[in-house]
Amino acid sequence: MNTVERVEYDTGLVMFKNVFSPELIKRFNDEIDTLTAGCDSYPGKLLNEKAISIVSELRALEEYRQVEKFCRRLSRLRYSATFRKNPSDDVKCYIRCANAKSDSSSHLRHFDSYLMTILIPINIVTSPHDNGDLVVYRKKNFTTSVAGNVFRKTLTKFDNSLPLKYRRKKTLTQLENKLCDKIVCAVGNVYFFNGYNIKHCNFSVSSGERRTLLIHAYDPKNSLGLSDLVRKFRT
Repeated sequence: MNTVERVEYDTGLVMFKNVFSPELIKRFNDEIDTLTAGCDSYPGKLLNEKAISIVSELRALEEYRQVEKFCRRLSRLRYSATFRKNPSDDVKCYIRCANAKSDSSSHLRHFDSYLMTILIPINIVTSPHDNGDLVVYRKKNFTTSVAGNVFRKTLTKFDNSLPLKYRRKKTLTQLENKLCDKIVCAVGNVYFFNGYNIKHCNFSVSSGERRTLLIHAYDPKNSLGLSDLVRKFRT
């Protein structure tokens, strides 16, 4: 097994470098191209089924198994320490596709419902600015209660109701003020963070298409069903 280099950021995000070969990622892109060919809109259900298939294939690779083992072990420890109970092993997998037509979904600051977020870039666009890069905030927003979680989600909903140009300007200002970091993702790498307590968003995509595989686990069910409702409309 090749040794996977691990890089830890001040924000709490961890990057694992060169886990996958370019050939493997190209095949995944070709399969997604075939899946979405001729579709006026993205077939969410088919893409989610494809995500599950890709994750199963990745787990056959020793390098990735070791990466996911690290992420799951650390996330379980965080969950047990935070909520004083053991988490379920329910895992959700998604493929997110972003292009110039999906501007409305960019610069949406939010918290995930899950303590474990694994992000795997499948396709990256080459624009130096609006390329869909991940933005991770430095200040962690810890909460263990339902009320606290719903309150912070409500605040982000208000912020995200603003027009895109204001959301984008806020992201750029906060980057200048070093309140957050822009993570320039690369194909072949794996990115892991605690999405439940770390606020994050994505830049828009001006040309081409950015594709990302997302793996979530360890949901403490602290959102009064709001997150389940959002996921229902996504699929």
